[in-house]
Amino acid sequence: MRELSAILKAKYGSRIHEECQLTPQHMQVSDARILSAAYEQDAILVTRNIKDFILYLFLSEADEEVLYDTGRGEYLSVSTELHEAVLSDEEFSARLEDFFEIWNQLD
Repeated sequence: MRELSAILKAKYGSRIHEECQLTPQHMQVSDARILSAAYEQDAILVTRNIKDFILYLFLSEADEEVLYDTGRGEYLSVSTELHEAVLSDEEFSARLEDFFEIWNQLD
């Protein structure tokens, strides 16, 4: 997860900033644990610290409402174009495959 968030920030940080008016951050271990729990439970992640959890948008379908920003009082989303661009990025998709492979072994 931390590698995925680093790729998001490095390669897509400016595009995410343009769309969401915030810049994704490198994920800390504690935030990765929170995101893992939300992902495992297929839950909506509700936080004011939204910039640390942008990765969740790319672990979900483009139109899913999974990340709620209490500061703005609304769900955060990115365009379908950006969602597809990130998921089709070779480096990101390779790390995402690794993530899902490891995740599925935990079951």
